[in-house]
Amino acid sequence: MSNIILILQNAEGTANVVAQSNSFNWTALGVILSALVIFVALCRILVKFGRFSEKFEVMSDSITKIGNNITKNTFTLKSVTTFLYTTGAEQGLFENNSPTRLTGIGEKVLDKSGGKEYIDNNLTSLIQEMENEKPNTALDVQNFSSSLLFQKIEEESFNKIKNFIYNNPEYEKVHITMAVIINVMAIYLRDQYLLKYPNLLDE
Repeated sequence: MSNIILILQNAEGTANVVAQSNSFNWTALGVILSALVIFVALCRILVKFGRFSEKFEVMSDSITKIGNNITKNTFTLKSVTTFLYTTGAEQGLFENNSPTRLTGIGEKVLDKSGGKEYIDNNLTSLIQEMENEKPNTALDVQNFSSSLLFQKIEEESFNKIKNFIYNNPEYEKVHITMAVIINVMAIYLRDQYLLKYPNLLDE
């Protein structure tokens, strides 16, 4: 009888060991699986972050290129503006003195084309855009006046000016183009700005 009790006690002890062993294995397996899940998640995050970094670098390069192109275009536009003022002087629209002023014919073109009307109707917003540019000299004001007006030619309020150009390819023996009208208008806009900031004339 004692032998049977001893055998049962040994069997019970063995069962406890097995049970403890099984419990340990499941716990370890759970920890390992959790670690794997976390590791996979971290890998996916790192991959996505790497792709984001690549896209960000490409975007940054694109923005830099756009900024450089804008700067180049600005210099080009100012050079073209200077050339067109010379052309206007040759046609008798501008006086050959300093500062550049409109001749009698230039005043007529400004008025008949609707250019003066456009500037008068939009003077507040035009002046504000020029103030945002912060010109340092009267020449800067003159050049930016042309640049600014060139940006407005697609506005509906510019249609009257376009119709004048279309119907008057030549006016008072002057060959009329959009560039000619813009530069005539720019002189008028320049003068309106300098009336508000006469200190730029002194500088």
